[in-house]
Amino acid sequence: MSANQKANKSYVSTEKFHRKAKRMSFDFREIIKNGRREDYKYSEAHRNRMRDILKNPTIFSEDDKINTLLSFHKDTCAN
Repeated sequence: MSANQKANKSYVSTEKFHRKAKRMSFDFREIIKNGRREDYKYSEAHRNRMRDILKNPTIFSEDDKINTLLSFHKDTCAN
């Protein structure tokens, strides 16, 4: 990899970092202003249900486990 390509790659990474930081600051301001973003509306419920499943997995059906895991993963990755 040439020095030019390395410089380009680090520039892209820095630019991506700044975009993400900007998005996070906008999200933070929106949470402060509105109390809670719509995207995060069910995050806490999914997190709590996931915790319950991990504590005692035998009382939940396989469908419940899968649906909760998918919802938890979606919330975690998307937000």
